[in-house]
Amino acid sequence: MQRHNKESDEVLERTREMALACEVIYPEEGAPQGQSFPPCDSLPGLRDDDKIVCGKEDVLHYLEELGGFLEEWQKFQSDACYCDENGNVE
Repeated sequence: MQRHNKESDEVLERTREMALACEVIYPEEGAPQGQSFPPCDSLPGLRDDDKIVCGKEDVLHYLEELGGFLEEWQKFQSDACYCDENGNVE
């Protein structure tokens, strides 16, 4: 049975929008919040390799940073040239 809460659903939706692969872990029934995702003391939590981010606001901020990185990465994966609003090559 999947359990949902508003904070986790918002984070999960953002990962889907960004097409990020992720594994969803639901806390054990009756376990203290964050116990199944150490060392988080507030959920949702996100682990990206060795980096762990806890709490909805911090996770969404981290995903925003990843989105900026992803946008830059995708710009330079082709032979296209990108210009800013003044026509300067980026």
